[in-house]
Amino acid sequence: MPLTPIGPTTITAYQGQAVTLTPSATNGTSTLYPTGIGPIPPCFPEIGVSYNLDGQADRYFSASVLSSAVGSFPLTFAYVGQGTVTYTINVTAAVKVTSLNIAQGVQGTVYSGSGSSYIYKFAYATGFAATSAAVSGSLPPGISINATGIYGTPAKAGTYPLSIILTNANGSVTFQLTLTIVAVPHVTNATTSYSLIENAACKVPITTDVPTTSLTVDALPAGLSLVAGVVTGTPTATGTTVSTFTATNSAGSTTKAITFHVITTPNFTSQSIVYTQTGASFSFTPTCDDPSATIAITTALPSWLSFTAGALSGMPPSAQEKSAGS
Repeated sequence: MPLTPIGPTTITAYQGQAVTLTPSATNGTSTLYPTGIGPIPPCFPEIGVSYNLDGQADRYFSASVLSSAVGSFPLTFAYVGQGTVTYTINVTAAVKVTSLNIAQGVQGTVYSGSGSSYIYKFAYATGFAATSAAVSGSLPPGISINATGIYGTPAKAGTYPLSIILTNANGSVTFQLTLTIVAVPHVTNATTSYSLIENAACKVPITTDVPTTSLTVDALPAGLSLVAGVVTGTPTATGTTVSTFTATNSAGSTTKAITFHVITTPNFTSQSIVYTQTGASFSFTPTCDDPSATIAITTALPSWLSFTAGALSGMPPSAQEKSAGS
C-alpha cells in the first residue's frame, strides 16, 4: 500500500531561517519513520545540515535556509522497504523590498524621521515588511536608520554604498543601497567688486564650492558674457552693473551679487613741464580726468623733492630740472 505522509509536505521557509522537520508516514496500518534521505537540496548549506533518521520516533531534520536561496526545492525521505515521501520547500525572502536601491539627500537638511520626512523610505511587498533595520558598517555622519527608512541631518556630501540588514520575525535580508548626499552650491568669489577698463579685454572667473549643473547671471556690462564659469569679453561702456549669479545643482540653488565698475583709462589734465626757482619753496599737484584715480610717482625724485598726499613739494638747492614720470 502506498505511503501517505502525516502532516503537510509543502513547507514555506524564509531566507536565513532554520527549518526543522519531523517527517512520518503511514502505510494504512502503522505509523512509519524515515530511515534515509535523498540529496540535500541547494537551498541548504553543504555543511550545517543535521538529522537523525533511524526509523524511530525521535527522527528529525534541521537546517538553515541559505540567505541567497529562492524558489521551490524537493527534499525526499526514504522508508525502508516502504517507499519514499517528497517534501517541497518553498523558499522566499523574509523581507521583500520593492523600492529602488538609490537615494539622495541634501547636506544640512533636516529629515526628522516622521511622516514623509525621510531621505529614503523603504517600500515593502504586502506581508513582507521589516520590523528593524541595521547597517553593516557605519552610516554617513548625521544619518540614522529604522525599518521605515533613512533620516537625520546629513553632515557631509558624498556617495555612500550601504549594506542594510532588514529583519522581521521570519528572518533577515541584506539590501544594497547607494546613498548620495549632495550640497547646495555657493558662489565663492571673495571679491564682490571688480574694476574693469573700458575697451580692455578681461576675464573674471566665477568659482563655486561644489559642482553645479548651471551657473547663470542676470546682467553684465555691455560687451561681457558668462562662458564656462568665466566673465569674459571687452567692456564697451563705462558704468556700474550689479550682477546676480545663480549657482544650481540637484540639491538647490543660491545667489550672490557681484558689482562690476567699468572705467576709462585716466588722462592727465595738468601741465607736463613745471619749473622751480632756487631758494623758493616748490609745490605742484598733478591732476587727471578721473577723480577716483590714484596718482603715483614711478621714477626717482631729487633728494630735495617729495611726493606726499598727491602733491610734489620741496626746496630746490640750486637751479636744476628733473622730470617725474607717473
